[in-house]
Amino acid sequence: MKILVAHGDKEVVLEITEILKRHGLTPIPVEEGVKALQLLELERPRVAIIDVALPKIPGFEICDFLRQTEDLRDVKVLLVTSVYDKRRYRRPPASLYGADDLIESHDIKDTLMPKVRGLLERRKKERMDRYGKPQYPGH
Repeated sequence: MKILVAHGDKEVVLEITEILKRHGLTPIPVEEGVKALQLLELERPRVAIIDVALPKIPGFEICDFLRQTEDLRDVKVLLVTSVYDKRRYRRPPASLYGADDLIESHDIKDTLMPKVRGLLERRKKERMDRYGKPQYPGH
């Protein structure tokens, strides 16, 4: 299963990529927003792990683009933040621009895979409810 990993820090991209590979997933690494959008349209990953502060196009804008694009709406989005402070946001992080979940970069080792597995299961259930089958042909 393809998972887009879009983060401006090469070390974070490497860390996430290695974790995903260990769990049998296929990471698609990218370090800036323009290339991330291109790869989202070309590769059609099931999940996109996106840095909120991604260079060139921020993660919030990419998430907003995904939710407005018919063919990409079912891509699950996990936003990565460096620091999260609940008092800073006026609404829950999961509702920010349609993101499905949020992870702090210091929690990647411990919580990445449970969050990715949860998003994959949620996507599968939503597709079953909508189409009566878990995947598009070819995915």
